[in-house]
Amino acid sequence: MNKKQKLERLGALVLSLSLFLSGCAEKANCLLPFKHVHKYVKEDENGNSIVRYIESEKEDEDGYKRLDEYIEISKEDEEIYELLDKKNLFIGKENWDYLYNLMASNQDYLEYYYEIPTTQVYKSRNSYGKIVTNEREYMQTGWHASPDSAFNTGDVRVCHHKYFG
Repeated sequence: MNKKQKLERLGALVLSLSLFLSGCAEKANCLLPFKHVHKYVKEDENGNSIVRYIESEKEDEDGYKRLDEYIEISKEDEEIYELLDKKNLFIGKENWDYLYNLMASNQDYLEYYYEIPTTQVYKSRNSYGKIVTNEREYMQTGWHASPDSAFNTGDVRVCHHKYFG
């Protein structure tokens, strides 16, 4: 390997290492000297905007694009915004249109209770140490959305969407 090839490989290694250490995340030039959170916006598949305030200097944070708007925060506020970020939550009043459209798109629906007689086969050892095959009859039960299932019992429930804030 000649000197030129060694320099090219060294340059590629340095570039790879710097990209790895930086995490490939493009940071914005933010020179604010105080604690703050930036406003980030993301559009859902229906074109509704979701707004979050995140303590980050990245241009893109999990698909959210950073805007120039920010809020100065206190120590108490910092804990709240950390919790919102950790739980992937957002502030309702900033996202009223998104929440309204989400709630309007959810309709009540019916679920049907079913019971399916089922046989479970399993192996165990008897008192002589011999492996024996056993069967156990039980009823598999639950709720599903199929009104035409042969295993429906006739019990029906209406499912509502509830929102808490």
